[in-house]
Amino acid sequence: MPLARFLQWGVKTRGRDFSGRSLVSTLYRTLLYGVLDPALWFFYRCRLALQVQGAAPFRQPRFRLLREIRTRYPRPFLLRLWLRSQPDLCAASDWGTLLISLHVLKGRATSLPWLLPEEALFAHSLDCKGFAVLLSALLTICGRANELWIGLPSDGEDGHAWVVIESEGGRIAVDQLNGRGIPEPVYLKEHPFAITLPL
Repeated sequence: MPLARFLQWGVKTRGRDFSGRSLVSTLYRTLLYGVLDPALWFFYRCRLALQVQGAAPFRQPRFRLLREIRTRYPRPFLLRLWLRSQPDLCAASDWGTLLISLHVLKGRATSLPWLLPEEALFAHSLDCKGFAVLLSALLTICGRANELWIGLPSDGEDGHAWVVIESEGGRIAVDQLNGRGIPEPVYLKEHPFAITLPL
């Protein structure tokens, strides 16, 4: 599948022995964040504006608009296409297989803007927000109940994002750093936020 091969190539370009790594990385980031990012957000804003018949989507900040996009379009086409080429990820009895494959594909970034699931799929590295958005969308496509949560300070800009998954042992919180997740009550004690809400 071309999409799966492209993502695997992306992993190789991050390796130190890849010749031209710096040039490819710069070009890739320019295309992703300078071309695809504004085009994709504009596409969704236009789509929502036509549906709700108003300019409100063009005035909303990303993190608020993302909630509406996730509600109306929970299964993006590119993610469904990629999962089709990875049948074991959805067929697995444990969501951990999906989590491990994402950690293999994605490096860790400290801070990025809010990304749509399609952008998060193509990004070489993700921060907590991008990882949570991507994991949540993939779990939804696989038919697994989950919630995307964000903890924000009062300015709504700098915070943390994680996914809550129902498991046999109860609700567990999964973020970019904690691997297989930890029980939600323990996680919330360790991550106090001014505002905590589902996205």
